[in-house]
Parts: sequence; C-alpha cells; structure tokens
Amino acid sequence: MGVGIYLFGRVKDSCDATEGNCTSRFAPLLLVLLGGLYFAWLFCARSRIEMTAALIEQAVVVVSTHPAIFLASAALLLLMVGMLIFSIAALILLVASNLTLTAEPIEGGCQFEYQSRSGSALMYALLVAFLYWSVQLCMTVRFYVISLVTGIWYYENESLAAQEGALSDKQHTRYPVCTALHAAFGKGFGTIAFSSLIVAICEFLKAMARREGRNGGLIGCVVALCIQC
Repeated sequence: MGVGIYLFGRVKDSCDATEGNCTSRFAPLLLVLLGGLYFAWLFCARSRIEMTAALIEQAVVVVSTHPAIFLASAALLLLMVGMLIFSIAALILLVASNLTLTAEPIEGGCQFEYQSRSGSALMYALLVAFLYWSVQLCMTVRFYVISLVTGIWYYENESLAAQEGALSDKQHTRYPVCTALHAAFGKGFGTIAFSSLIVAICEFLKAMARREGRNGGLIGCVVALCIQC
C-alpha cells in the first residue's frame, strides 16, 4: 500500500510537470486498493489465523511428546509403497497374460501381439479400484492413528479430569501410539476400511464431476450437486 502511494505521488508530480493525457497516473492506485483488500482480509481472518496458530502449537507439542508417531507414519508409508508395488506387479502380469506369440522365434527376438481376453477389462477395473482404495486406506489409517494419539494427549493434559488430577495410570494412555495402531488394525479396521472406501468413491465422483464440468456435461453438474448435498 505504501509503495502504491509513493508511486502515485511520483507519477502525479511528473504529470504536473508535463502536458498531455496523463490518465496512467492512477495506475499505482491499484496497488493501494490491493493493499487495502489484503489488510481487510487479514482483519476478517484474524480469528482463524489465531486458531490455526494454536492448532499448530498443539500439534508440535503432541509430536514432541509422542515421537513414535513418525515411526508409525513411516511404517504406513512403507505399507502404501508395498501395495503400489503389488498393484504394479499385478498389472504387468495381467498385461503379460494377454500377450501371445504370433510367429516362430527368430534370431534377435520374438513377435508378440496383445489380445484382450474376456474379463480383462473387469480385471483392469478391479485392479485400479484396489490400487486407489488401498492408498485411501493407508491415508485413513494414518489419520486415525494421529487423531487418536492427539485425543489421548488432550485427555491427559487439557481435559477437566486432568486439571482435577482425577486421571489414573492406564495402559492405553502410557503407549498411545501402540494403542492407536492396535485399534486401527484390530477392532476398528472394518470401520476404517469401509470409511476409506466411501472416501475413495466420493473422490472419484468429485474428479468425474470436475472433468465433466470443464466439458460442460450434464452428468458432472448432477454429480456435483449430489456431492454438495
């Protein structure tokens, strides 16, 4: 904003010293307007900024208190990479199963032809669905673990029971990361798997709606309205 005011003053002085059309002297006022809008946005968003800063501060405290979250996240990342490798290997095997030798082997190599067999399209669709769902599953498990560890930390430090000193030493509060992983891959795995499937379907519909919306398709508009509802 200050730069815009300074440039406006300099351009105005130059225009006063010359003759002719000098409507361009108002161009620096755009910087002043943008600066005013920026400060207005900061004024309106100050409460959200304070909330975000408080959440970041608490996240740092949680991570520093339970650094095993990094190990759990790394393990889940390796699991996701393993699923990706498995899916790619399955895709290669599926493509190789549709290749047929079209001629007798000759010196220097063989000639192959790709022939789509019955059910290959379904297998490709299932493989892609498994790949996308497995990625969503790993991300949902990670979100579940981090959320549960954060909840246990809040219960131990910020809850009313913690302030009154009425908490007792329990196994799940001593090792919250292990508790979260045990719950994620134990009793809560079915719920997590189903929720990740719902998220994967919604993300697929959202992507399809965006693509159809860019092309002006009616299906994209209908899907977008359904997702918003």
